[in-house]
Amino acid sequence: MEMNISLAMKIKTIELNSFRNYDHIQCELDPQLNVFIGANGQGKTNLLESLAFLSSLRSFRQVSDSDLIQFDKDYARVSCILEDDIIDKKLSVMIHPSGKTLRYQNQLIRKTSEFIGLINTVIFSPIDMSFFEDAPRVRRKVFDLEAGKLSRLYLSQMLIFNKSLKQRNALLKEKNIDRTLLDILTKQLAKSQVEIILYRRQMVEFINSKINEIYERFSKVPLHISITYEETLPDSTNLENDLIHLYQKSIDKDIFHKTTQKGLQRDDFVFKANDIEISKIASQGQKRLVLLAFKLTLVEYIVSLSKSYPILLLDDVFSELDEYHQKTLLKTLPKESQTIITTTQSKVLKEIKQPMTVFTITDGQITSRRTTHE
Repeated sequence: MEMNISLAMKIKTIELNSFRNYDHIQCELDPQLNVFIGANGQGKTNLLESLAFLSSLRSFRQVSDSDLIQFDKDYARVSCILEDDIIDKKLSVMIHPSGKTLRYQNQLIRKTSEFIGLINTVIFSPIDMSFFEDAPRVRRKVFDLEAGKLSRLYLSQMLIFNKSLKQRNALLKEKNIDRTLLDILTKQLAKSQVEIILYRRQMVEFINSKINEIYERFSKVPLHISITYEETLPDSTNLENDLIHLYQKSIDKDIFHKTTQKGLQRDDFVFKANDIEISKIASQGQKRLVLLAFKLTLVEYIVSLSKSYPILLLDDVFSELDEYHQKTLLKTLPKESQTIITTTQSKVLKEIKQPMTVFTITDGQITSRRTTHE
């Protein structure tokens, strides 16, 4: 993709206090490539988790915020300094039992929607390996997470949708349903979905236009990958009215089941290879490569909208890849993005033909740091 873009998010330093197995560390990062080496269970993934948390205010490991606080500690804090052309930016999140305290440039941020996306990361993790087999909500969450970091409108409409859906479902469970209130909530629910659906359609269209090109950069065998957005009204051009009409038609079913049967909460993103669902035909190795291609396509999507490269987080990315795919993956990584890789395999470093900073992590401590120059 040809783009005249020079901007890229870069983390200068990351500081952790009482986060997971880290008592306290402060780490200066390389603006290009960082590799964290260590045995399993030393804290490599925890470090990536902290960076992803700064971006989305949630853990990619599907745990509660309280699980991020070190045992016997009252709070955890994650902060970073983000490099900027004009002035460096400081972001921090304090996680405590009653919630989160957000600060940007030492100023208190009261709305999470104003903090999410100030730093943008894209993460690949072995946890993702069940992505294709998981329930649709897992795939929706990934798309919603990326879209919410890029679009305040998307994020605000998702908040309205979730609130309206919760209220409507609560009303449907009541013995005597207030039909006037139900009608109001139904209209709110329909209206909130319009921008989200349009954004999802556009996002899928972009990914479909790029994912195969990226996949074939590090795989000899093309798979003809495609994503189908399975939505409630795929052919609708007047979404708000059509959704209201749909809810009116299904009102008796909704009352019987005591829950809203149609809408965003039922949508799915189905990944296919050669027109067959990937979950049914792909090997573990192919799934890993498709996931990597998907995440790298997300990087390009973010660039296309924000004109800035996100930070790329790759957790244990080399495991289960043979030497050929390890080498080709390294060549494929976007040079403009600050990239942070974790691995247990020090021999992989010999294949990285570019300057990098290598850290060793042992039991929640950075025990060595060295910079190589090619």
